[in-house]
Amino acid sequence: MKRTWICILLAVFFMMTAFGELSYAADTISPAKFTISLDKTDIKPGMTAALSLAGENLNDLYSYEIVLAYDPQIVELKGAHSNLQGFPVGPIKNGNKATFAFTKTGNRSGENGNVLLGSFTFKGLTDGQAVIALESVKTLNSQLSRSDLYTGNSVSLKISAADGNPSGTGNPNDPISIGDPDDTTHEWGTITVSGDTRVLMIDPVRIASAIQSSEEAITIDLSSIGKTFGKVLVIPLSVLTRIQDNNKDIIIRSGEVSMVLSKVSLKLDGITDYIRISIADRDAFAVAPGAGLKPVTNIFDISIKAGNMDVKIDKLVEVTLGLGEEYDSRKAGVYYHNETTGEWEYAGGKISKDKKSITFKAKHFSEYAVLEYHKFFADIDSAHWANDFIGVLAAKHIVFGVDDTHYNPNDKVTRAEFAAMAVRMLKLPEAEYKGEFRDVHSGAWYADMIAAASLSGILAGDGTSMRPNDNITRQEMAIVAMRVYEKLGAPIDNKLAVAAFADGVSIAPWAGESVASAQQMGIINGKPGYLFAPLDDTTRAEAATILYQLLEKSGGL
Repeated sequence: MKRTWICILLAVFFMMTAFGELSYAADTISPAKFTISLDKTDIKPGMTAALSLAGENLNDLYSYEIVLAYDPQIVELKGAHSNLQGFPVGPIKNGNKATFAFTKTGNRSGENGNVLLGSFTFKGLTDGQAVIALESVKTLNSQLSRSDLYTGNSVSLKISAADGNPSGTGNPNDPISIGDPDDTTHEWGTITVSGDTRVLMIDPVRIASAIQSSEEAITIDLSSIGKTFGKVLVIPLSVLTRIQDNNKDIIIRSGEVSMVLSKVSLKLDGITDYIRISIADRDAFAVAPGAGLKPVTNIFDISIKAGNMDVKIDKLVEVTLGLGEEYDSRKAGVYYHNETTGEWEYAGGKISKDKKSITFKAKHFSEYAVLEYHKFFADIDSAHWANDFIGVLAAKHIVFGVDDTHYNPNDKVTRAEFAAMAVRMLKLPEAEYKGEFRDVHSGAWYADMIAAASLSGILAGDGTSMRPNDNITRQEMAIVAMRVYEKLGAPIDNKLAVAAFADGVSIAPWAGESVASAQQMGIINGKPGYLFAPLDDTTRAEAATILYQLLEKSGGL
């Protein structure tokens, strides 16, 4: 519970534009109150009941954490749903208790008055009387003032098989038809509902005309099947095969999520019946982001399964996520939740020109979210001339510290280090090093990076050596920088003359054009005294600045 609360505090810290110490709330005019209630008090084994969480007399509620206690032998906590826009955490189960937390995002005001905050789904397991208690509540307001509330509020849920589901009449957890007949049909199939999820089952007959049309893609908008926590698209194998045979892509949209399945995206070997494409918004089983990560969007849980098995991807899938308005686009990126480590890992992404969406290539499907990454180093204060450049490059995972807390901005950069930075900026796949250079050992950390840089043409040696551990000079940096700039898709004017540097005669002929272009475009500046200093080494701060200029001038920020 303590770890979860700390995670929420960290998330809040990085959402605020001003920081201050936490303080405990003083006297309030009307104390806030949290209560739980059930939508039903008597269910059969296998059925579910919804537990609502309500807040009364709220005063600027920005974040909260609650702990529920219950008997896991009688009931199972299946999930949680927040009614508020923001970042949910949990529920995290631990024995007979579960912790759930929530925080708003950005510069939003807190909740006031009486508010229905969310709900929890409990499934009956066996006959018995389950007591569900709201054990504790912790809150933060938008000014980071904290309150700890303790309550004895509890409810009782009876689970009894009496007059239960007769044997052979069906599983109560199977999808059931929606009550409104108008909601059960779709132009391409049938809609069913299961808990908080709506399911669209594609009908081969109804979708036949779309498959035969002249359109290059079939677009399926799951927003049209209703407003629920999760959406599922079920496509029979026969339909998938016909779509592929007609060389069509499938575009799937659901709220803020859009994904393109090309005709070669999915590996269909071994699939015998159908696939289930699931997109859930604000997934209730999310893990809080780590230190330095600020949520920009909700969490989107995306999966493609055949039965209980994940469908493998043959080709990267293009996914687009919608964005809000209040975020730093230079430091925002897509992250996925690594279920093995519990960490959020960077997946990249390119933000649209209007800043309203971000698109990335998915290698697999899991929980995704757009987060801002704010990395701070102890040896770079806010007044440092390269602070912003280094912060943005660190947010894009192009540069890293020498350890977790230090960047060493004045250290020199080696050719291998700059090659690695350039490879990460261009998102080049690491190439397998095959021993091409006598001074690059196959076991070195940079071997595959050197191979990728050499293969792409951004870093060249003399044919047999690469000098990976030599410091990179300013004229060498200019050449690599302009090659990277060209790889980023930006045009270069190679007819520019070398600026009138006092030491211009010292610039190597093979570096002249690159130095001229880099200097006149503002990518690499001269030094005092009208000097370029072509043989001077480059520092880590200067390298980050040059890479930042490349991104900015190529339209990558």
